[in-house]
Amino acid sequence: MISFKPQPIKLLIIPFIFIALVMLAVFLWRFQQDIKDIHRHIGITPHEIRYQLQQSNLQVALIEQEIKLTQQYDIKNSKSALLNRIEQLKYRLDNIRVVWNKLQSDLDKTSLKEELNRFEDKINQLKVNIQTANLHDKDQLNQLNILIMQIKINSAAMYSHGSDYIRLHTDRYVSKLSRINQAINTLIVIFILLLAVLSYALTLIFKQKTNLNKLSIEDPLTGLFNRRQFNDHMSLAVNNYHAQQTNFALMVFDIDYFKLFNDQLGHIAGDKALQAIAQHLTALKKQFPKVEFYRVGGEEFACLCYFQDYRYAKDFAETIRASIEDLKITHSTSKVSSYITVSIGIAYAAMQVELTSDSLYSTADQALYKAKKKGRNQICFYQNESS
Repeated sequence: MISFKPQPIKLLIIPFIFIALVMLAVFLWRFQQDIKDIHRHIGITPHEIRYQLQQSNLQVALIEQEIKLTQQYDIKNSKSALLNRIEQLKYRLDNIRVVWNKLQSDLDKTSLKEELNRFEDKINQLKVNIQTANLHDKDQLNQLNILIMQIKINSAAMYSHGSDYIRLHTDRYVSKLSRINQAINTLIVIFILLLAVLSYALTLIFKQKTNLNKLSIEDPLTGLFNRRQFNDHMSLAVNNYHAQQTNFALMVFDIDYFKLFNDQLGHIAGDKALQAIAQHLTALKKQFPKVEFYRVGGEEFACLCYFQDYRYAKDFAETIRASIEDLKITHSTSKVSSYITVSIGIAYAAMQVELTSDSLYSTADQALYKAKKKGRNQICFYQNESS
């Protein structure tokens, strides 16, 4: 007999897989938060710093141009325009200081802030010099040009150092983003593998469930429905008969002198004979879809026939009997044939006085007993006296 043993170790895989999937989801959520943080650090603020530094260079260039025009064309009353340019430049410096403070970075910004302070000092010095200078004095204009040149150098250095800082700051987060991307790809692979394992585990569960269901309704040796399924089908057939007058017949048959067969050839040969007969009955089922076969005991079989006319059931019983003998399974110790034969008892639902599963089986069993008593290898149809 084939036995089925569940595999609890494999079933325990499933909760661990679910836990792993939950952990993966948590990691992915954290990575999502890290990515948002990276976008925040390499997004608007670094671009805004570059923009303010560029505008600072532009304002310095405009101040230099104003002084050159004053010197070249002897423009009068140009101090107000120059001072206005300086105020605009100081406004840019304030903006640069704000965005530097707003930028969150692990890198040290001390040198940049000091450079910004020195640049602001130069701008304040330029403002004082313009306020006190005679813009029509050549020597004083030359002094202003020298100071402007120093401011230009400081502005260019501040832009260069600021750009380098932004690049290093961005590269660090881009590198972090690359590592996150690699980690996500790894997690995706792990996720796919876990899904594959989960799918395999679920397949095992469904396979085990299918096997358990199969074992609960099938005879493991022959593959025919077992006694439990026979009882269920019999009860259903009886209920349908009472509800809808759906007639059916029950056949009970067993192998003639099967004990002698086992005693002579052994139980392995007996099992093979039972399997051969079961295969034959399965083939008959394909030809006659209105019948169902069962193994209800050692060498005892049953058949539910959903024929409306009892004569069809009787003809089909003869088909079973003759075709099993035609299998020519040698049975030298049989007293009725050289081959395995069966005796069949038939009971018809419509001929029962009070139809129940037990009463129908009992009458079919009585008919089988009569068939054996009359010499075996034959069929016997049950009829009560009132019929």
